[in-house]
Amino acid sequence: MKRFNETYGKRKFISRNEWADTYKAIHAQSEEKVIVKLLVNKSDDEKYINNLSKEVSILKDIKNDNLIHINDMFQYSACGKTYYYIESEYFKAITLEERIKHEQFSSREAVKIVEELSEVIKELHNRKLLFDILSIENIFINSKNVVKIDALSYLEKKNFDVNIEEHEETFNPHKDIYALGVILYSLLSGEIVFEKEKYKKYVDNENLLRIIEKATNKDLEEKYTSVDRLIIDLKSYLSCGQIKEDDYDLEDKVLPKPNKKKNKLGKSLGICATLAMIAGAGVYAYDLLEKNNLESENNNTKLEETIKVDEEMNKKEDTTNEKEDAKVEENKEETVEKKKEDKKTNSFNQTSSKNESETDSSTNSNSNNSNSNQDKDTNNRPNSNNTSKPNNTNKPSGNTNKPNSNQSKPDNNQSSGNTTTKPNEGNNNSGVEQAPEVTPNPDNSNNDNDTPVETPDIEVESE
Repeated sequence: MKRFNETYGKRKFISRNEWADTYKAIHAQSEEKVIVKLLVNKSDDEKYINNLSKEVSILKDIKNDNLIHINDMFQYSACGKTYYYIESEYFKAITLEERIKHEQFSSREAVKIVEELSEVIKELHNRKLLFDILSIENIFINSKNVVKIDALSYLEKKNFDVNIEEHEETFNPHKDIYALGVILYSLLSGEIVFEKEKYKKYVDNENLLRIIEKATNKDLEEKYTSVDRLIIDLKSYLSCGQIKEDDYDLEDKVLPKPNKKKNKLGKSLGICATLAMIAGAGVYAYDLLEKNNLESENNNTKLEETIKVDEEMNKKEDTTNEKEDAKVEENKEETVEKKKEDKKTNSFNQTSSKNESETDSSTNSNSNNSNSNQDKDTNNRPNSNNTSKPNNTNKPSGNTNKPNSNQSKPDNNQSSGNTTTKPNEGNNNSGVEQAPEVTPNPDNSNNDNDTPVETPDIEVESE
């Protein structure tokens, strides 16, 4: 009880009946308005509570905007007793019955409302649930014409003394289809009570009359055997204003009536066979999944190997390219070095040739200089034939005043032909001229003395 009070501290009592007390409250955690149904009776009925809990778990999984959503079922203990309560969505609206009394709907609005309600019933039928008590009293509509079916009223009126399995065996959707046809009639005519003999009096549209008749007449051959066929006609009218027989995409099949006298052994065998089929399907699915996983792993392995091979090939190519580039660079460097060496060699050869040419020129010049010097020396030396011995004939002759011309002047022809010496080859670069130690006296033939001067013998220093 403490938990209940803490969760719904702000709550307002609305009504009480044999089934439950109804509260409007604010949830402490979500701070949303909710409706709480606190069960008054049946709390001690374990079978009833179990079946009710199963129905609540089914309803809370339905996410349809035209159904008042069931949040969950809870319990609390107080004074040694267990209490159960159900929490649902709060929807501020009035019943469809109250709305019809004050306002009549157009044919399009009426068809639209019934089409939305049929979608909710289809959700229940897909789960083998029959609403069974659908009417304008437990359908709510707000000011924006949003309609919702009250799921709490379904739980309140439901007989949970019968097992759900027995409900499934007796499942027949026609009762809910009938209720939808009556609701359409009430919305079109404004009448609360449906009378089979008079409904054609209040509805003048032939297509809508056809829908109401196929929903409420059990003896009609073209009656609706499923909510899907009703939804198809309602949507057809909304789209083009009439129903078409060729709009049916489902075959009209009458569900076979269940045979209540079934053999229990056959039922057990059928269950076992179904379980075996499910197990086999599970094993097959598992094997197929494993096979697909193995194939995917193999494909991934092959892909990885291919990628590795490609990477190795790329590495080899890169290595080869690097080697080739290195070789090219080495060749370039060798070529550059060779060019440099060739340039050095050429420059050296040019320098050597220049030096040789200079040496030759200097040698030639030295030789010429030597020759010229030798010539000069020779010219400066007295004639060996005439000067080696003094002239003893000092006696004057006819020309006693003049010395012998052969004595005074050296013989140039003899000196040039016999006394020319080669320059020292080892001293080509010195360029130094070696002069004789004694320079002969110049010719004094013009002196005032008429007596000739004796010339001393001169020793020529050998080079």
